[in-house]
Amino acid sequence: MYDSMRALLGSCERVLQGEFRKPTLILFLTYENMKLDTTNNVKRLADLLGYPFTVEEDAEGGVQDIVSLCSFKSLSDSNKNGNIREGLPKETFFREGKVGDWSNHLTKETSQILDEITKEKFNGLNILF
Repeated sequence: MYDSMRALLGSCERVLQGEFRKPTLILFLTYENMKLDTTNNVKRLADLLGYPFTVEEDAEGGVQDIVSLCSFKSLSDSNKNGNIREGLPKETFFREGKVGDWSNHLTKETSQILDEITKEKFNGLNILF
């Protein structure tokens, strides 16, 4: 399990190191920050993708519409019955949608190992966690 986590973060590391040559293509966004300021972070994401909201879209509630459609409640309600993919119950993707809920699913040891791997892989990239 830890080898696969290390490999995944290693792949992220290689991408990030390459993309730091083009820093305008990177948006560091944590779940906690997304929850704190969803509307502005959705705007930032749209800008990064090259599809910024127009003044009219913003004024007509387009940003809020996207926020509502992508909300935890809307996404978890989208498939109330059955599996999202065969063999994968929806609980695989949707839990509580609360900041800090990871602590209900990871042991302290696993959390510490993930922290160590993350620090190792992202060392020198000037990213705050």
